[in-house]
Amino acid sequence: MAFIGWIIIGGLAGWVAERIMQADHGIFTNIFIGMLGAVVGGWVFGALGLALHGGFLGSLITAAAGACIIIWIYRAIRNKEQGRPVDPIMPPRRDNNDDFTGMN
Repeated sequence: MAFIGWIIIGGLAGWVAERIMQADHGIFTNIFIGMLGAVVGGWVFGALGLALHGGFLGSLITAAAGACIIIWIYRAIRNKEQGRPVDPIMPPRRDNNDDFTGMN
């Protein structure tokens, strides 16, 4: 039953991070990024000495923060590979020669 809770929190956290970071991806990516974000957010908050013991809401905030970090790192790596300056918040610019995935 706990795995279903991870999926629900992961989906919501991924969706929140998608809105904050102005990203555009599907529900399965939201779930994956949200679940991975829970791990990353828990590690970052623990390293900073912060702890959110608010049950569902605390878990959602931690997972969403971690998901935002994951999206930011992904964009930084992708922009560096494409020779673009890193702008962690705004989505990457689309060139006329980009296909629908944003990759050449």
